[in-house]
Amino acid sequence: MIHDLGVVPGLSPRAVAAVGRFTTLLEGWRDDASGEGSTPAGLVERIIRDSGLEAHHGSGPTEEALQRVENLAELVSAAAEFVPPSPEPGTPAPTTREVLAAWLESVALVSDVDAIDPLSGAVTLMTLHAAKGLEYEAIAVSGLEEGLLPHARSLEDDAALEEERRLCFVGLTRARRHLLLTRATMRSHRGVPEHAVASRFLAELPEGPLVREDVEGAEVTVSDGVFPDDGSEAFTVGRLVRHPTFGVGRIERILRRPRGSSATVRFALSGTRTLVLEYAGLQPVDEADPDTWGTT
Repeated sequence: MIHDLGVVPGLSPRAVAAVGRFTTLLEGWRDDASGEGSTPAGLVERIIRDSGLEAHHGSGPTEEALQRVENLAELVSAAAEFVPPSPEPGTPAPTTREVLAAWLESVALVSDVDAIDPLSGAVTLMTLHAAKGLEYEAIAVSGLEEGLLPHARSLEDDAALEEERRLCFVGLTRARRHLLLTRATMRSHRGVPEHAVASRFLAELPEGPLVREDVEGAEVTVSDGVFPDDGSEAFTVGRLVRHPTFGVGRIERILRRPRGSSATVRFALSGTRTLVLEYAGLQPVDEADPDTWGTT
C-alpha cells in the first residue's frame, strides 16, 4: 500500500511526495542491512544521519544539544560493541539485519541497574520494580504519599492496594544498613499546589529504631523510645534558651535520637547552630524576664 499511495483518494501531492521520500529511506536502510560488508553500527549511524535525528538534536550550541548528540554517538558505539551469540555449528553466520535485531532485543532487556558499579559512590535512581533482587548499603524511598505510593489507581481495588504494599516492602528491604523514607507535604498538580497526605504505609511500619522528622520544624520522635539521659525532654521547638557562649536563641528544630538528641538554635548574635543537647549546656529562659536579652 505504501508504494501505491497515488491511488489512495484524498491524499494531496505533497503528502504523497513526503511518504515517497520516507519509503525511499526505508528501502535504502533495508538494502544496507542486506548488503555485503554492512555492520549494525554503520546502519545505526546512517539511520541517525538520514532520518534527521542528528541535525534535529544537534541544533544550537547549548550544553543540552551537545549532550543529545553525544547520546546518539553512544548509541552507535553500543551497536559496534555488541557481540552476537555464536551461531550453532553448521549454520551460516548471522546477517547484519539479524545481528541488529539481536542487539535491539538485548538493549530492551538490559536495565541500567545492571551496569552499576557499587564502588563508584554514585547515587542511583531507579523504580521500585527495577530494584527487585538488588541490595545497597543505603536506600532512600521518596514520594510516600497517598496517590503515589500507594498509587491513586489502586485505592479502590484491594488486590491492587496489596500489590502496592508489597512493592513498598520491596523498596524498604533493599537497604542493608540505612533506610530513608520521605514524603512531601505539598505537591504541584498541573501547576496548582495541593496538600499531600502521608502514605498509609508509613503508619503501618512496625515499632523499631525509626526516626520520624518534619523538616519544617516540628519535633522528631523515635519509635523505640530509648533515649540517653540528655535532658532533651525539657526543650521544645520554639522554646527560648541561653547558651554560655552563643547567648540567647530560639530552638527551631529538635532531632531526638536513641544515641543522643540535638537541637538547631537560631541565636540572636551568633547565628544558627546545631548542638548536642547532652553537652550543649542550654538553659531554658523566660521570655517575660526583662533580663533575658541583656547579658549572655
